Amino acid sequence: LTEGNAEVNKPANDGCTPLFIAAQEGEREVVKLLLTEGNAEVDKAMNDGCTPLYIAAQNGKTEAVKALLRGGADANIACQGWTPLMIAKHRGHQAIVALLEQ
Repeated sequence: LTEGNAEVNKPANDGCTPLFIAAQEGEREVVKLLLTEGNAEVDKAMNDGCTPLYIAAQNGKTEAVKALLRGGADANIACQGWTPLMIAKHRGHQAIVALLEQ
């Protein structure tokens, strides 16, 4: 990452990026590293429109949500009509709801 050889924003066929996977799995330190050292695009969405913040909120990954928000993620980007706040409420992830309502 620090030498600039990694293509951190290069998506798979479905649009998935390394940042998306790190967020989905709740890997807070990897999320932070990709954002700070790799200059990953924080709001780069998959082909279906889902962003790393959305998937972290959906999966209840509070620490990843915190890291993404600190990295400048836009909490208003919707995936198939659902914002990260809406999906967090729907899934009962109260700590994430509190973060997103700030």
